Amino acid sequence: MNKVIRRMSDGTLLCRSEAMPAIGSTDLLVKLNVAGVCGTDLQIIQGLRKDPASVIGHEAIGEIVEFGKKFPRGMGYRVGDTVTFSPTNIYNQDRILGHSMDGVFQQHILLRHLDIAQGMLVKIEGAVPDWMGALVEPLASVLYAHDLVSQTLKIGSVAIFGAGTVGLLHALRLQLCGIKQIFLIHPNRGRLDWAVQNGFVELDSAVVSEDNSVEKILDKTQKRGVDVAFICTPRDVSLEALRKALHMVRPGGCIDLFGGFNPDDQLPELPKVDLTQVRRANFCGQPQSGNVKHVKTTSGQHFTLVGHRGVSSEHIQRSVNQLKAVPKQYSRLVTHVVSLHAASRILNQFRQDRIRRIHSREWVKLAIDCRRDDFFVSNNESHSSQSLREKNA
Repeated sequence: MNKVIRRMSDGTLLCRSEAMPAIGSTDLLVKLNVAGVCGTDLQIIQGLRKDPASVIGHEAIGEIVEFGKKFPRGMGYRVGDTVTFSPTNIYNQDRILGHSMDGVFQQHILLRHLDIAQGMLVKIEGAVPDWMGALVEPLASVLYAHDLVSQTLKIGSVAIFGAGTVGLLHALRLQLCGIKQIFLIHPNRGRLDWAVQNGFVELDSAVVSEDNSVEKILDKTQKRGVDVAFICTPRDVSLEALRKALHMVRPGGCIDLFGGFNPDDQLPELPKVDLTQVRRANFCGQPQSGNVKHVKTTSGQHFTLVGHRGVSSEHIQRSVNQLKAVPKQYSRLVTHVVSLHAASRILNQFRQDRIRRIHSREWVKLAIDCRRDDFFVSNNESHSSQSLREKNA
């Protein structure tokens, strides 16, 4: 049997045992080890996105356990290989694991030969700890965003909108690259306090996203503004974050549309700019040179907009290498590990009240151990108040 978290027609998540997927002649079966709960998964659960997949989730590491009889062996995969996923099909941006096709919140997942040939499965060389299953793909996406921004300017100062997993990954990766001025903007002071306590950002750089957040950042940059803003927010607040970023980023600076936007979202300050198209202009590492959009606001200010969808196998491998290089820094993000059964209850509770707490502690990055059959919850949170810069000094 295959244990699955299935999203029902009313939005409820139900953990149940189903028949094992029937392997077609050119299919491949992966046994999933650990999956991560992404911000887009939470948006789907909340009903902010209309993605049709009834099994969500796209971040995971697993192991190949079976091939169809006619699976092309020349592709280099073998039983026992450790694999992860590049969720977006490079030939079809709308074919996405856990969004338009069943995802990884289950014990086993079946992949078609065509999806594998089109880059959606990536083999990982060498041993990796379980927690990486929740961070490999999101960090790969962060690395992709940094590549795109870096081709437009040299990053010296940054504002990050959103202190979810990807926002914190941006902050951590930028710190490791030596960026000194990083502002983290989020509506919840408790999450900002957690980020400060765990060394992701300095206390005076953690800003509550209230009405005067623009003025606060401008004051802290001597009215110059930051070089770059990363919009890492849910769809329903991304437009407002972008509006603030236009007043927070210096003229000639860059704004990365990391978070999603609704198809009809438009900003009066950027007339006739298709924000969704900016994100779709770069996908899965293509084109290699990267597309950027130069824009002019109604007030006459010039900026560069970038964005992307999906990641490439190269981004995945770079992410694995980075996670292996400094595991103690990144593993702090995975605050809780739960079983599939426990995850369904926790996520259903979140769907009802938007509260992210397990045993009185907030979960930042929730990982799902797909191998467990019981009701299992583990709190892996670390409580270091020492800053990352001090640790790396």
